[in-house]
Amino acid sequence: MKGGQPQMDMYDKLNELYEKRRQMKLGGGKQRINQQHAKGKLTACERIAYLLEAESFVEFYPFIKQRVTSMQNEESAYVTK
Repeated sequence: MKGGQPQMDMYDKLNELYEKRRQMKLGGGKQRINQQHAKGKLTACERIAYLLEAESFVEFYPFIKQRVTSMQNEESAYVTK
């Protein structure tokens, strides 16, 4: 135990990363995706997939949050801690 917390094994860390990736792919969540589709629009990920060949796009730093400006609030950053 480090710092009073149980130490995560490699599989726990991998599962945590897979869960974060799943959440990231949902963007703003199912509701926002459905809103985009209701407007006849694709999501950003769908537009990229439409433009490029399958498996040709590699996203660098996928877990980086957007910067929050004075016009936005913290909840608008979709990727969680």
